[in-house]
Amino acid sequence: MTFVKRQSARRQDIITIRALAIFLVMLGQSIIIYSSGWDLYSTTQTSWVLDHLKNTINMVQMPLFFSVSGFCLVFTLNSKHGLSVIDKSKRLLIPFFTVGLLWMLPIRLLVRYQGYVGKSLWHIILIDIIMGKDNGHLWFLPTLMIIFLILIGVKKWVAIFKWPDWSFDLLSAFLAISVLITVNIFPEVDSIPYIGQLCRNFIYFYIGYFWHCHEEQIRPVKSVAGKISIGLLLFSLCILSWIGMPVPSCFLAVFSMLMVVCVYELIPNWSCKPVQIVSANSMGLYLFHSPLLYISFTLWPDISPYLMLTVNLVGWGLCAFAVTELLRRFRMGFVLGEFCSRTL
Repeated sequence: MTFVKRQSARRQDIITIRALAIFLVMLGQSIIIYSSGWDLYSTTQTSWVLDHLKNTINMVQMPLFFSVSGFCLVFTLNSKHGLSVIDKSKRLLIPFFTVGLLWMLPIRLLVRYQGYVGKSLWHIILIDIIMGKDNGHLWFLPTLMIIFLILIGVKKWVAIFKWPDWSFDLLSAFLAISVLITVNIFPEVDSIPYIGQLCRNFIYFYIGYFWHCHEEQIRPVKSVAGKISIGLLLFSLCILSWIGMPVPSCFLAVFSMLMVVCVYELIPNWSCKPVQIVSANSMGLYLFHSPLLYISFTLWPDISPYLMLTVNLVGWGLCAFAVTELLRRFRMGFVLGEFCSRTL
């Protein structure tokens, strides 16, 4: 998640949405060992509830995370520096390399992570981490960087040919839809590191951007009855994910888009102190939480599912928060991609 200068008090809804996004990511990661679609670690415990909860979270966690980044792109474009390759590289790639090599890698080696057993250190660093074959949650950062590089190229193209401003929106939408269609027609693209994630998530980034640019015109619901209808739609989509019916990936993408739009429509322009704290530390929580889970999955795979959930979400979540705060206190905010005061 990127940080930009803005008057955050005017948009408390985005602070709340970002806090919700990181909470869902952490919750989903905490219970992934009970997901029927994840077999990296085995456990004697099963949980039908947590398995289906994970399926629901999968439909919205990263789409929501990407959409907030797209929403914040508008602030970047309106800033005096604009959309800069150097700025985005510092904010995304420095955390990627630092956390990947100095946090995730040592933890995985310490617990003898199965995906790295039998591989040389250089293979792990170059192929698994940097090239994205097996770098866990860190795939988000290079993928987001690629999206920004694409949009910077589009922006320069529009400037060179002196096209109207709306052409940037149109070209970005065309690219987002095109890559999504491509990955559904050619599923093998999905297995290419970063490219597959880019194809599947570009559309959510664009939804956040488009919503910010045009929300006054596209907000379809203002009445209480309309809000209730949107809430029922979101609830129905969650129920569909619990049923577990086989659904083509293209329909899952549509469901995810609807869920993201529902969240943006339903979240009020309000937040509270705990929500603001979680939102302000979302990058640190994202970076440091996930690798700690491998300790639980390695040492205590067979404990009660709800004890596992508590240890992972609360225990490791507080550890990730503490590491984030320590880095700031020691003036190492660059590890979090922070190079100026955070306001959103």
